[in-house]
Amino acid sequence: MYDKLLECKEDLPLLPLPDRREIYANKRHLAQMSSDFPLSVSQRETLAMYTHPRGSRIFAVNGPPGTGKTTFLQTVIANRLVHSVLTDGEPELIVASSVNNQAITNILKDFEMEAVETDSAEVGLAARWLPELDTLGLYLSGKEELTERYAMMLNTRGKGFPETYDNPERVDEYRTYYLELFNRYFHTSYKDETECQHYLRGQMALLRDWIETGMEAAAQKESGGVNGGKNLLVRMMQHFRKTSSAYEETMARWEENEDFRARYTRLTEGEEYRNLPCMEDMAVRLDISYRYQMFWYAIHYREAEFIRRLSRCSGNLNRSDRAVYLERLRRLACVMPVFISTFHSLPRYMTCSSEGNPSVPLYNTIDLLIVDESGQVSPELAVPSFSLARQAILVGDIEQIEPIWPVTGQYSFINLRRSGVVTSLKAPLYAFLTEHGFLSSSGSLMKMARKSGSYQVDGERGAFLREHRRCLDSIIAYCNDYVYHGQLLPLKGDRPKYADLPSKGYVHVNGYSQKGKTGSRFNESEAAAIVKWLSREKRKLEEAYGKPIPQVAAIVTPFKAQERLLRKLLSGLPDAADFVTMTVGTVHSLQGAQYPLVIFSPVNSPDDTSYFMEAGGKYNMLNVAVSRAQYHFLVFGHMNIFHPDRDTPSGNLAKWLFDSQQSEISSHFLYQDEEPLLSQSLDVPRQSAAVCRLSTLEAHTDILRQALQTARRKVVIVSPFLSIRALESDHLLPLIQEAVERGVEVVVYTDHYLDKKNGLWKEESLQARRALVEHHVSLRVLKGIHNKTLVVDDRLLVEGSFNWLSARRNKDDARHECSILVQAPAAAACIDQLMQELEAIDREALFYCPPKQKILCADFFCQPLYHNYWNSVLTHLRERASRLNLPEDSNPEPLQEIRKKYPRHRAAWTDEEVQLVWELMNYTNDLHVFTDCLQRSERSIRYKVEGTAP
Repeated sequence: MYDKLLECKEDLPLLPLPDRREIYANKRHLAQMSSDFPLSVSQRETLAMYTHPRGSRIFAVNGPPGTGKTTFLQTVIANRLVHSVLTDGEPELIVASSVNNQAITNILKDFEMEAVETDSAEVGLAARWLPELDTLGLYLSGKEELTERYAMMLNTRGKGFPETYDNPERVDEYRTYYLELFNRYFHTSYKDETECQHYLRGQMALLRDWIETGMEAAAQKESGGVNGGKNLLVRMMQHFRKTSSAYEETMARWEENEDFRARYTRLTEGEEYRNLPCMEDMAVRLDISYRYQMFWYAIHYREAEFIRRLSRCSGNLNRSDRAVYLERLRRLACVMPVFISTFHSLPRYMTCSSEGNPSVPLYNTIDLLIVDESGQVSPELAVPSFSLARQAILVGDIEQIEPIWPVTGQYSFINLRRSGVVTSLKAPLYAFLTEHGFLSSSGSLMKMARKSGSYQVDGERGAFLREHRRCLDSIIAYCNDYVYHGQLLPLKGDRPKYADLPSKGYVHVNGYSQKGKTGSRFNESEAAAIVKWLSREKRKLEEAYGKPIPQVAAIVTPFKAQERLLRKLLSGLPDAADFVTMTVGTVHSLQGAQYPLVIFSPVNSPDDTSYFMEAGGKYNMLNVAVSRAQYHFLVFGHMNIFHPDRDTPSGNLAKWLFDSQQSEISSHFLYQDEEPLLSQSLDVPRQSAAVCRLSTLEAHTDILRQALQTARRKVVIVSPFLSIRALESDHLLPLIQEAVERGVEVVVYTDHYLDKKNGLWKEESLQARRALVEHHVSLRVLKGIHNKTLVVDDRLLVEGSFNWLSARRNKDDARHECSILVQAPAAAACIDQLMQELEAIDREALFYCPPKQKILCADFFCQPLYHNYWNSVLTHLRERASRLNLPEDSNPEPLQEIRKKYPRHRAAWTDEEVQLVWELMNYTNDLHVFTDCLQRSERSIRYKVEGTAP
């Protein structure tokens, strides 16, 4: 298998994908480790590929987040365990491995279970029938500090679990304990474990017959196929009676079991398992019944085998010579079907002493090597362990956390050249090694394994798990759209348990990142906002999800310095003890985890030159962060760093976040205290007499009206959203008109994206924009703006969570919003800071109609080109323009020639045509689009729009 992994060949032969019968009537599928749910469709397809007799010894499974990788692996282990018992084989050595201890402990958790007491009223099949066992996994590691948490083998001498449990002196204890539980469960009176094994083998053979009969009967009933015979009608009637009878007998026997019926009834309460075709329905029934029983019969068979083998032992069991050590491993495998170890430790445990050599590798000894999170495993770390195994399954995702590579690409090439593997960076072999993950500078074990696979799904080597059940559909949509390109099938639905929070949301925090002593960045405002919000929402979140806050929420950030700051602030809370075990860290801390709520702290601010969350232009980090959130994914940060017009990981995150106005979470909590959190980002002295707080709808609308009535030189309104309803409800347009007539400059900054739906401006926003420009407001459309700010001259600044020109004015519908008001003299510096920030943001467009002039926007066509329209919109505008009356043809001949190209040349501008000009300006500043749509010359249009023409 080692040679197979290192094989450098293109276009290895592929097997055809399994057909429907091979998937749902797979005779090699005999066991399931859980009865809660059946396999999903893609898990069943993957199992059919894996169990194909001609499949590769290296089997790769592409497992995106939340698609059931663990369930598939448990099914593989259960089937191998059952197969080895039914064929009277040796206990198999199955090893699960990965790159780090976090991944290993995640595997260990998947095999934990409760120990059973002999004096309990009932004996369950799904429990260990030997004392002190609460797991199926043995941890091969020298970390003695973990012995209280896991069953551990600390060295090859058996220190730890083996020396205490694998002890011949305890045989009588084990036999008594086992027989007590066995006889009570099966209502027998056996005196010896060998009798128990014989009985279990018989029961397993019967279950196998029932499974095969059920699959065959369902397949025949569904297909209606007929074979042999003389008369077609007779053959069909005989066949129908035979298959119907077999199917009905199978169903009748199955329905006799109340537990089976109860499980099936619970499953079919949902749509997914209702009214399935016959073969699929039978597969579901078998998974939650006979196959589950089969697994536990095999577990108890091996427990009896452990007693039998241990009773024959004598002498020193801790010797490391080959025969004694291998026998111990097989014996331990009877009670611990899975050995678990990192790739750093595994080779140490797969050695024995022989002919005076204390460390002889046990090549080809591991029956099955399972590699979890194989996309994170750098090749040089894992490849040696493949020489110890006969077969391997690798499960992972190259789109999630990448390996930590030990060398750079330059050193990797130097090593290859020194070894005589390649001579040039342009060598075809070097390209092959790079593409297929062989390099220690950029490769991964998953990439290597995929090229060795026997199957290809959707153009990618390896099997593919597609049903996603972890995150709400609206959350996993980000990963599905931008990472997996629609391959996932979301099945969670879209109902959060805490309805007060959106499934995806953001809080704009006007803070700035700083560089710490180690070079890692942190953002004080962002961290303070997160901690304050968590403290406020803790009780509600715990009530909604019925768990303590560390099991409900996790905080993920790209920077270790931000992690330290967050922990420090959490430790300062009055109820700090409740947050001690909360997961706070980089995406690596979320490996294999899931939480109802994930809070993402990006840390970066607009003046940062690059964003670590999308390092190298890759989606890996954001893919992991988003896909850990079951019900809510919230971003707390300076939202001006997210640009939805860019096709980048963070840009597409912005598209996803900003597609609904409901995604914005009010930041009023930042401004509610006597010392508002955001005063630090505004550089306002704490407890300044110049600072006060606004907390009601009336207070906000009153200060806005006063600003327009009392301003002497300039009013600036920063409002990401615009709504004609807000302008009309507060009667703001007459106030704006009056201010302009007094000589006051009124400037409104708004966002270029947030007020759009499906790429087009919402009607109430479009009307508001038009009304503002018609009342001589300087409307500046910026690429990425989330502040809600009001400025009056240089003497007053109000900043908070209130959307000045879009918030609902109806008290019943209005959200609770808060702002801080800063007055002179402190306001001047804050206003200067704000204006610098606004000027630094890319501008998409500027709309301005000076009083008593007919132009709409100076230098409009000189600005950077932009397009915000669909072809259907342009078609609609053209149709409207075509309905305008054309001028008479009784004009001089030169004018008639021009009108052949521009039919409306020199025609009087009508109000309806000016309306079309305005609407076009909202979609594009491409002059060619204007001439095509309005049928006027470029000079005529520029004069109308800009007031001049070159």
